[in-house]
This record gives sequence, structure tokens and C-alpha cells, in this order.
Amino acid sequence: MNILEHEKKGEIKEEKREEPQEDHHANEESGDAKPQHERDTRHHIEHQKHAEHKEHTERRKKHDETFNPISLVLLGFLILILLFNHLKIIEINKGIGQKILESEEAARPARIQLTAITDSKCSDCYSIGPVLTALKAANNVTSEKNLNYESDDAKKLIKDYGIRKVPALIVTGETAKANPQGFTQQGEALLFSQQTPPYLDADSGKVVGRVQATIINATACTQCSNAGLVISQLKASAVAITKQTLIDSESEEGRQAMAKYKIQKLPALLLSEDAKYYELITGIWSRIGTVEEDGTHVFREVSPPYYDPATNKTEGLARLTMINDSSCKECYDVTTHVGILEGGFGVELVSKKTVDVSSAEGKALIAKYSITAVPTIVVEEATVYEGLKNVWPNVGTIEKDGAIIFRNFGNWKGNTYRNLTTGKIEANPAAEG
Repeated sequence: MNILEHEKKGEIKEEKREEPQEDHHANEESGDAKPQHERDTRHHIEHQKHAEHKEHTERRKKHDETFNPISLVLLGFLILILLFNHLKIIEINKGIGQKILESEEAARPARIQLTAITDSKCSDCYSIGPVLTALKAANNVTSEKNLNYESDDAKKLIKDYGIRKVPALIVTGETAKANPQGFTQQGEALLFSQQTPPYLDADSGKVVGRVQATIINATACTQCSNAGLVISQLKASAVAITKQTLIDSESEEGRQAMAKYKIQKLPALLLSEDAKYYELITGIWSRIGTVEEDGTHVFREVSPPYYDPATNKTEGLARLTMINDSSCKECYDVTTHVGILEGGFGVELVSKKTVDVSSAEGKALIAKYSITAVPTIVVEEATVYEGLKNVWPNVGTIEKDGAIIFRNFGNWKGNTYRNLTTGKIEANPAAEG
């Protein structure tokens, strides 16, 4: 290729390179500049967006660098709270569920087995029927046996459990849940322990608690207390009085019994040895009587009136004399003492009379006992009443001859009386309340 050709080719290339510019300018001259303008605008917008995005990214980065640690702590704390609450709810629900189960378990009747041992020959022995009924009503009885005392099975159970009283009742199964009253623990079983006489003593094979009562009456004492009332009270307290005998103190049997037991007051009450099986009797007998060598219980605290065989005299037939002052209209009613003596202390008043302070008898009593105030009373033959005797020092005096005089008006609030020393009428303040 020669130089001219080369130059020509170069010119052609240059011309070709310049064509776009000519086209661009031609387009501008022709007014067709929209594509380029849009491209420039888009480029500017993209550049601006890029700048804004970069600035936003930097701000967010700076914000994250500033707040991320705090946010993480708060987030962690929030997670812990949520976790704690969740666990707490689980725990509460578990507790509620447990309580429901416990409540259901507590309400469920205990599953128990009952074995009763009775003596078919003892018709008056303690009855465990009501105990069985109560157990069946409160529990789920899965099995029940009734054994006769003389059977081999009953004898084995009596030996195994150390049973001493028949009828007996053995409870097995859920004994802790059943927890009936009146039972004692014996190994894994419960034994009924509140049998009251009569019952069969398993050691001796005899029925105990059948009490025989004997009353020794004084023929000469028509006003003596009634020992039969004591027997009635014992029967009302479930003491089995199976035999009751009444003998006269003047009979041979009566004299022998009085001599044997050194009876000093009539009527006398004797209870047989089986009285010892009653807690009611053993708990109080040392205060009201004695237990003799043969086991006989002798009731000695006989309430007056009673007959004293040593003096052949009836004690406790009290006589009451009321000393009144008819001139004192304001004075209290002296007959009030009658109700107190008879109703409050059980004094047997065989005679009651009222004398005036101005009468000869009244003056004689005032002088004899140095009485300083009226109305008052003089009671004779009343010191055998222990209750009255014990309280009277707070009320008056007991004279050497045994007479009881009312003197302490200050202890009787609200009553008006005459002071015989001054002759004045005095009134005690009424009791408060």
C-alpha cells in the first residue's frame, strides 16, 4: 500500500470517527436532543440517590454503632421477662393442677376393709353397729367380714393384733386416709378402742361391766335421801346395772353388810366389783366413796338427811327461824332466805317460822347470838350440809352450838336493813350491772 492510499484510508477513518459528532450536532440542530437529556437526568437522579443512600447508610451505621448495645440489652431483658413469665405460668398451672389433684384425692373416699369380731352369746355387750354404719358412710368399703369370737379365724386375729375387748373392729387398707375417730394404730391396721362395758374380756373369756347394786335402807328414817336416785343417774350414764337389791338395816343381811363395810350413814349404796370397768366411776369414786378389798365400791358421801347408826339419829333435818322487824317497811323480805337454803344448798327444812324483833323469842335470840342487824335468820341442824358449811363464813357465822346466823349484809347488795346498834335503817347500794 502506497502513501496515498494510506493517507486516503486515514482520511476515511477520520471521517468515520467524526460522523457521530456530526450526527450528534445534526441531531441537536434538528432539535432531536431528548434521549441524551433523559440520560443525563437519569444519571443525575441515580447519582443523587446513590449519594442519599450512602448518606443514609452512614447515618444508620452510625446509629447502629451508637444504639446497638443498648438495644441488645433491652432485647435480652425483654426475652428474659417473657421467659420468666412463661416459666411462671407453667409453674402456676402446674401448682393449680397439683392442687386439683390433691383436692380430688382428698375428696375421694378411702378404700378400706373391715373385719368385725363379736360374741354371739353376749346380747347386752357393746354394739359396734353404729361404728360400722359410720365407716361405711364415709369410706369405700371393699370387703367386710363378720367373725364369731369362738372361731379359729377370730382367735388368730385376736392373738395377732393383741385384742383385749370383744366386740372388736379391725380396719385395713387406706387407714391414714380414712383416719376414723376412736381407733388406735396397731401395725398397719386400726383397732376400735372405745368399747364401753359390758364387753367380753378376751384374756379371761368373761363378760365384764355388769354391775350389781345394793341399797341398805334405814327403816327408822322416813325423810332420808333416796339412794335410788344415784342408781338412776348411773343408768342414765350408760352404767349397766343388771341387778338391784334393797335390804333393811335391821335385817341380818343388812347388819352384816354394815359391819363388814363399816357403814356410818344410811341409806348406803354398794356397787359390785365390775364398777371398776367404768371410767365415769373410777374417775370420781375416790372423792365420794371407797373401794374395799373384795372390790366392792361403797358410796359414802350420802347427802343429808341421813341416818347415823351410831347415834340412831337422823342428821340434816334443819330448823329455820326468821327474825323480822315489822316496824321497818323498807327492810328486805326475810323469807327470801328460804329459797336460797332449799334450792341453792338442798337443805331439808323440816320447820320454818318467823318471829319479830320485838317479841320475847326474838329478843332472846338477839341476846343469845349477839345479833346486830335484822332481818336475819337462825338455822339449826344444818352444818351437815357441806356446801352450806363451806360458803357460810362469807355470809355469816357458825356458832359453837352449830347454829348458822346471817350477818354480812354488805355482801347482799340492794337490801335494806335495820342496824340494831344505832337504830337506823341502812341500805346497801344495788349491785352493779
